[in-house]
Amino acid sequence: MPTGYFFGGTDEPVVKPPNVSETIPPTGLFQTYVARAQRLTDAPSIYHVGALLGTLSAVLCPHARLVFKSGDREHREPLRLWVMLTGKSRNRKSHALDLATKALGPWIEDRLCPDSGTREGFEEFMVEHPNALLAIREGPTWLADNRAVWMRNGSAWWCKIFDGKLEPKLRRIGDRKSGEPTKLVHDVMVTVSLAGETTAMVASSRPTDWTGGMFSRMLILSANRKPKENREWYDWPGKDLARIRGLVMDCELLAKASGGVSVQEKAWRVFDDWNDPCQKSTDGLPIGQGTVISRIGLHVKIVAALYALSRGKTEVDVETMKAAVNLGRYSHQTVLGLPIG
Repeated sequence: MPTGYFFGGTDEPVVKPPNVSETIPPTGLFQTYVARAQRLTDAPSIYHVGALLGTLSAVLCPHARLVFKSGDREHREPLRLWVMLTGKSRNRKSHALDLATKALGPWIEDRLCPDSGTREGFEEFMVEHPNALLAIREGPTWLADNRAVWMRNGSAWWCKIFDGKLEPKLRRIGDRKSGEPTKLVHDVMVTVSLAGETTAMVASSRPTDWTGGMFSRMLILSANRKPKENREWYDWPGKDLARIRGLVMDCELLAKASGGVSVQEKAWRVFDDWNDPCQKSTDGLPIGQGTVISRIGLHVKIVAALYALSRGKTEVDVETMKAAVNLGRYSHQTVLGLPIG
């Protein structure tokens, strides 16, 4: 089985992970956010990157699309990104999620979906809040709920949610208050940020969660906290919150004004030089790993668009794409290390 990071243009795997600073743009929101978050907790920096990506996606997804052409057809891809943070217990995964949801609270606090409950409960919340954010601090518990009888094939249901379609089983949802005819299919733009201990996550999941597409819809990132570090978690200072929220507001205004993010031709070549061999690397892998890796490229495109907006740009340049590709390499390594079939 291949191991290590797979860099485009070479058959030799590179085991050493890229520096976290290489996985984010050199300027803009992410540099500011990660630098300030590192002062508050000893969570691995990559967790802060992933947590901010998932939460920022919830803010910008309703307003802008990634615009690109494939042949003669124009695609407008929603900036929807689902993120999974994995690793050993007590690695501060939940801390990273909490910091991100607190920092971007003014944009998401009214649409934070409960992270557990019945399928009907989720459906009712999403009908009321089609741009909901589901921030899951205990991934194994959430997965166990998905296996419960009341979720009724939860994995396939979540795949449909990712694809933007909610088909409630409770036909009364939406009409019991207004008396209007029930809409059987609702358009939604739900984002998910999930954290969980790796072994417990795998134990709580079904094989079809990996092979059937639910986890392949997530950008999966793992890391280890340095044992010598043991800082407690501190809350955001007011001045840091003001700075970060000001940058997020700039991103949102740009997304609303532009409506879309394009990609430079040279940036596409950077993407293709990495993605083509990455996709070929699935040969010989267990089907679960291969399925997840096959969709990493799609996530990298969305990451690149979010990175561009975070820098005040509506076009992905080479520098921005390189950062997104490096994050894709990091995710590739994470998936190769997961104990899944």
